[in-house]
Amino acid sequence: MFKILALLFSTWVLYQVFSHWPRENPQLIFCDVGQGDAILVQHKFMQLLVDTGKKSGEVLKCLRENMPLFDKNIGFLLLTHMDSDHIGGAPLVLDGFSVSFLVTNPSAKESADFNLLQQSVLSKRHQGMRVLSGFAGLRLALSSLVEFTLLSPQEAVARQMWAKHDFSEATLADK
Repeated sequence: MFKILALLFSTWVLYQVFSHWPRENPQLIFCDVGQGDAILVQHKFMQLLVDTGKKSGEVLKCLRENMPLFDKNIGFLLLTHMDSDHIGGAPLVLDGFSVSFLVTNPSAKESADFNLLQQSVLSKRHQGMRVLSGFAGLRLALSSLVEFTLLSPQEAVARQMWAKHDFSEATLADK
């Protein structure tokens, strides 16, 4: 009886590991977060998450279902603009995952979600997360097969807007 249970448990563990193992080809996953957006781009063990939806936690469910088991690292979190239905889940993502680079639109929007995002970002910056202001021409590379180039805003506009921000000492990335 014990051998059968051990065999069933081992089979279940193997299934969990291999069903979450990253695929060889890049993946584009549109997360169902209700109103708002959250798009996961994944290639092997590298991810780019575009927006996070509202703070309902649906983005975390999508990440758990689609990222490799035990992978708690996200290479890039890209926030396209500061509406609550695009940034609301960002503090949850920042709390649950290690994010290497946060790429933001250099605009600000007074809201409770934006203030919570600012607090989370400042906390994570002290833990090594880099904050970049997105501008036209900025390249984000997940791998040799997956690269993104931002189309907007123009760098001069981004620098002006970024100067008004409170994410502090972050600098624009080199092109």
